[in-house]
Amino acid sequence: MLFLKQTQLMKTKISIGFIALAASLQCLAQTPEQIINADVIIRDIGVVTMIQPSAQEHQMVCISKGIITFIGKDAAAKELKTNAKVINGTGKYIMPGMADMHCHLPEKKEIKNYFTLNIMSGVTTLRSMQGNNEHLEYRKMTDAPVPNLYLSAPPVLTKKIISNSVADSMIGKYKAEGFDFVKILYVNDSASFAAIMLNAKKYNMPVCGHLPKCVSLEYVLQSGYNSIEHMGGIASAYDKGMEYYQSTLTLTKKNNVYHCPTMDWYQIAYHELSEDEMKKRFGMELIEDSVKQKWSKSIADDIKKAGEEKIAKDKAEYKITQEKQLKALKLIADNNVGLLIGLDAGGLYEVPGFEMIEEMKIYKRAGLSNYQILQAATINAARYLKQDGKWGSVETNKDANLILLSANPLIDIEAITKVEGIFLNGKYYLPKDLKKNLE
Repeated sequence: MLFLKQTQLMKTKISIGFIALAASLQCLAQTPEQIINADVIIRDIGVVTMIQPSAQEHQMVCISKGIITFIGKDAAAKELKTNAKVINGTGKYIMPGMADMHCHLPEKKEIKNYFTLNIMSGVTTLRSMQGNNEHLEYRKMTDAPVPNLYLSAPPVLTKKIISNSVADSMIGKYKAEGFDFVKILYVNDSASFAAIMLNAKKYNMPVCGHLPKCVSLEYVLQSGYNSIEHMGGIASAYDKGMEYYQSTLTLTKKNNVYHCPTMDWYQIAYHELSEDEMKKRFGMELIEDSVKQKWSKSIADDIKKAGEEKIAKDKAEYKITQEKQLKALKLIADNNVGLLIGLDAGGLYEVPGFEMIEEMKIYKRAGLSNYQILQAATINAARYLKQDGKWGSVETNKDANLILLSANPLIDIEAITKVEGIFLNGKYYLPKDLKKNLE
């Protein structure tokens, strides 16, 4: 009896071995075809997949028609002839393009520069948070590359009561026009909020934005709201004690609500940084001196208008709030609650796209690992937008919206400032070439 069991076990092991070998051979058999048909082949590259916290070293990545078709050890079919563009990736790393999940698109005369700056810095996806009908046309631009756009309808900002019929008409109109979601800036009462959420569900339109003050945080978390901007309600929830805050995080995770903190905007607004520090920020060399002079004057005017005593008071108060936010942010990440990165850029000393590293530095101060920070900028954004089957990680059969870096961002987060190339919608761009598009 024992002999029979051992024999059956041996047969099972042999069968599994043959299956594994066959799969391996099939994979190897496919490789030459994938190489021959590729438009781009990246050799000997480190791959930051964003589905594991370490890079896969010495890989070959094949891209065809804007899709990743192969990732594997860079040892196969070296002598095959190919018409693909071959990139030497030795000592370099590739990762998913990043997403700025809280941006405000400028007017049309500035949009080309705005998109170019984002792509140059490795941002390939933008979630616009203050939409208008002009933005719908930006997707059709042909005179410059365009990041993938997710567009807010004109934001809800009213003190009037929004009835069910008004909400139905408004959201139905936005859906028909082609907007992707509804953003709430302000609603006056709980009935208006409920009407918006009810009709958003009817039209399958996501709703996000500021934390409405007319309803409780718990109500918002269970309403279908899918992201809260600017750490809305987080500092006050943290103030109520760890037991309450932990229950809030549990409710947030259960209902798949994401947070998009936009913390760098606040540290500029509350004068946490000196002008000398801000002038040295990444990407500032791309901003004209006349613009920097306007920014400097604007800061001086604000200080003069408010008075140095008021500025110092506001700065000290925000510092206390920020410390709470940093602790709360760490717990959000460690509890695997949805976390995004949004820049809210376009103000003083904020360079679109290039601002990404400034927000990441704050996440780093909060104690997040580089992997957690990069997840917020890539795969988390894709999951939030229900696009993780298409982008957000470096995997076969996904869109090759990728950035090529000269260092490993999992080891040094500032490696994201060392962009050597950008893959976007089937094309490969060099930062130096994109720079020529800036007006």
